[in-house]
Amino acid sequence: AVQEAFYSISDPVALITSYVYNSIRGKIPLYNLDELFQERASLSTQMKEEVDAQMASYGFDIPSALISNVEPAPSVRDAINKIQMCRRMKAAAVDEAEAHKIRVVKAAEADAESKRLSGVGLAEQRKAIVAGLQESVEQFQQGIPGMSNDQIMSLLLLNQYFDTLKDVAQTSTSSTLFLSHAGGLDQVATQVTGGIIHSESHKSK
Repeated sequence: AVQEAFYSISDPVALITSYVYNSIRGKIPLYNLDELFQERASLSTQMKEEVDAQMASYGFDIPSALISNVEPAPSVRDAINKIQMCRRMKAAAVDEAEAHKIRVVKAAEADAESKRLSGVGLAEQRKAIVAGLQESVEQFQQGIPGMSNDQIMSLLLLNQYFDTLKDVAQTSTSSTLFLSHAGGLDQVATQVTGGIIHSESHKSK
């Protein structure tokens, strides 16, 4: 075997290299690029068996063969990189859209909850006002038995009206506030009551 290997082949390395290339060229077209990377171990085994069978007649024994790396053409590598980049950009766009959707939904939910709580607070405020007015009317009736309900309500409305004027004067940015007070206090109370009824009628429409 040593004699055959020495005298039969002038360049055994070139011959083995030729058999390796021939074996690889026959198998690479059977796989796509991703499969080539995955099947390197299997291809190494097949290549070893084929080259070993060819070199056995010359007294050579191939103990092992290894495909260490697969190097595609630069254009193929560029195409693969672009594909990977597009996939990542698509995934990033989907994630960004989902995040925007979540932000919009949460903002809408927060706005709805805020409006609900505001309505609850307004309802509780109105209940407190009604309860306070009821208590005030009862106290007036007990303290001044001769006053009618209309007179008591007019007096309470005037009190609320003057409190409102005081708050406007303290918090308003205007330096001057002009109000029409035609007639006496009874007429002012009537105007306040009429304004409230007129406002409520517009709200109901």
